[in-house]
Amino acid sequence: MSTKAKLHERLAFSAPGAWVSMADYRQVVAYGAVADTSPDTDVTVQLRKATAASGSNATNFGTAVTGPTQAVAQGYASELGATAGGVPFTHVSATITGAGSPAADSSGVVIRGDGRFNP
Repeated sequence: MSTKAKLHERLAFSAPGAWVSMADYRQVVAYGAVADTSPDTDVTVQLRKATAASGSNATNFGTAVTGPTQAVAQGYASELGATAGGVPFTHVSATITGAGSPAADSSGVVIRGDGRFNP
């Protein structure tokens, strides 16, 4: 790996609701957080996968992760798989939800990493 590459050349950041391509990346991580509260409020992060940038054939990707005030879910492009009809999943997104009623304000980011680029 080239040691001269900048960090932003290896990672791509996206908003949780956006469908982004995994074509040039091997790993995806979604981080979610809620405001620090007392008692702690849970946040849930669920990765999603689809067959196109429009969110076609969307389904959950892995298991939802819940934690107090913050949570992280991760997956690999090699685990995306295909639909029952054989159409490959190529895009990812994340749903980040705060607990409670009404739900606590939550925010987060989707990070694609381990880029498939030649140095």
